[in-house]
Amino acid sequence: MCSYTLEILNGAITGQGQCTWGDVDGDKIFSDWTASMPPNAQFVGKYKITGGTGKYAGIQGKVDEQCNPVSASGLWECNQQFEYRLP
Repeated sequence: MCSYTLEILNGAITGQGQCTWGDVDGDKIFSDWTASMPPNAQFVGKYKITGGTGKYAGIQGKVDEQCNPVSASGLWECNQQFEYRLP
């Protein structure tokens, strides 16, 4: 689940927000993110992992994300790469 703000200026998008990632056990990872997308280009996001609960308590790391539009219907396909360290 993510909250965000976006700014669109001359067709370029920039954004920022916070995300909570969860697993089936109910443990969570928290992150802050920023992203940008020039006109007609790939959406690129950077997440900083800021903490977690349960088995993720004390987690540190980052997530890189690249998204491309799948169709004109507004669907996107995203690849995310996590790099993290647990205490």
